[in-house]
Amino acid sequence: MDEIPKNDEAALGFYSKALKTFSERAYSGDESPNSTQVSYFLQEVVKRAANCAERLNEIDKVSWIVRLAYPIGKTHTGTDGVQGLATAFGVHATMLKKVGRYQEAIKASRTVVELAEPVWKKAQWHWYLRANIAGAYLKLADLYQQTGDVANEVEARQAWIRLWGTHQYSIDPGGLLQLDPTRTRASADEVRRLRELTDEKKYGIKKLRISADLGGITQPITVYVTNVPWPKDPLEDQAHWLEQERGGKIPEDVREFFRKLHKIAHDQNVSFIDLVDNALRAASEEKKNSEQKGDKSSVTPQKQRKQ
Repeated sequence: MDEIPKNDEAALGFYSKALKTFSERAYSGDESPNSTQVSYFLQEVVKRAANCAERLNEIDKVSWIVRLAYPIGKTHTGTDGVQGLATAFGVHATMLKKVGRYQEAIKASRTVVELAEPVWKKAQWHWYLRANIAGAYLKLADLYQQTGDVANEVEARQAWIRLWGTHQYSIDPGGLLQLDPTRTRASADEVRRLRELTDEKKYGIKKLRISADLGGITQPITVYVTNVPWPKDPLEDQAHWLEQERGGKIPEDVREFFRKLHKIAHDQNVSFIDLVDNALRAASEEKKNSEQKGDKSSVTPQKQRKQ
């Protein structure tokens, strides 16, 4: 592709032109694009276009983007491409929800699940596909709550707990996953407890920048830290994703740094996220003090504030 403009408005025009050209011409010839080309297009054009349009608050543009992209990606099975298209539909659902177009937002969120879940089930290490699906279920739960559909709300919240809450936050749902919303009506107390349990704001997530090896070159990458259940390696899925999708590797000493903190958090029964935050803050101060003394030795990865 040509050089992408840095300004959101100009970039959106660039991506929109690419999307229109691809959708009009790619399938008009004798040779259809291969899976790699479709995957790249969905990840690098469709996803980025939707993100630009969201920042510009152009909901009609996002609607146009997903409408053109869906026929291209609806039968695609490449993990990276599906994740790109699912992200675009997730953006669309978020924007629709904000303006009160709940039924359309429900449809967009269900499309995320329909696109991403079958592909993720074959690649459960894909942290970002898991995040797409979990986000869609939580959005569906809120939308069903807004529209008074308690049975579907309960089912969506249960799905989020199974997929994300237990895996990323060590949530113990008790007997709430045994509720059958299709056969019995959940009590007001059970619904209240489910809503409290699926309030993601109280669990937290940290966005960090760490160094990784990408094709022999050390580059910064973004990772996310949550209170994953012990003894799971806290960066295992994201490291697997980096290797499979980008051919990269998180250095072993970096992974071991997070493993050790995870064990300490488990042994002391404290929040892993808070422990990481404190450790990185201390490391940053140590590095700053060392540099002031003329010691340029490196320390642990630097934290980037959540955006």
